[in-house]
Amino acid sequence: MSLKIYKAAFARWPKDLLRPDVQLQDVLGGQNLSDRLGGRRSAASPVTDVAIQMATGRAPANPSTSDLAQLRQVNALYSLLDDRFKTQHQLKGTLLTPRSNPTYYNDLVTELEEAPTRSFLGRVRKRLGGMFRLS
Repeated sequence: MSLKIYKAAFARWPKDLLRPDVQLQDVLGGQNLSDRLGGRRSAASPVTDVAIQMATGRAPANPSTSDLAQLRQVNALYSLLDDRFKTQHQLKGTLLTPRSNPTYYNDLVTELEEAPTRSFLGRVRKRLGGMFRLS
């Protein structure tokens, strides 16, 4: 049941435009997710298992994931997905306008929105513009 809930949450998760080759759905989802939920170890763990066995003299125990822990993880995932913390703890006052650079956060958001659609020459121009300043 929890596998269906995770897959539904990952289906709603927005795509990362800054890193299109690395998506949260690919990293946490798939076969890796069903192995973790089933309490099985990942494919990379045989080396770790051998190291644990050599260090302790006995085979490592296979941890089981409890339903309560899975429920907490799903709740945290949906909390992030629904922006519960953003609505509960809104930023107010002068926190987003520091005295040293009042437009810093607005410029940062603008840059993050423009970066995925920038062409190669646009990226080069932006980098060179940051290195050389004409004053």
